[in-house]
Amino acid sequence: MTTAKPLIEPVYTIPEVCEILKLSRWTIGRWIDAGKIKAVNINPNKKGRRELRIKQSVLDKLLGGAAAPDDEVPKRNHRRVADKAKRKRLLTTNNYL
Repeated sequence: MTTAKPLIEPVYTIPEVCEILKLSRWTIGRWIDAGKIKAVNINPNKKGRRELRIKQSVLDKLLGGAAAPDDEVPKRNHRRVADKAKRKRLLTTNNYL
């Protein structure tokens, strides 16, 4: 006997996601704005407050640790590495002659 997938995927409000993840609503909002969590605006035509919902599959990926395909690897700060190498060169070379 096979189990059938539900036709409609459960969705959660921001306060529900906060309770599940044990995070503040500001953190969830920042993650949505940054693209770490995908949210659906169910009221796009109204001005003002967004009515956002987050799908169960998005939470499963987040809790399971699986990276979403759209996630980017944070880029390394190359400027800091270059500055460190420059300081090392200055310290090792003899600038007195």
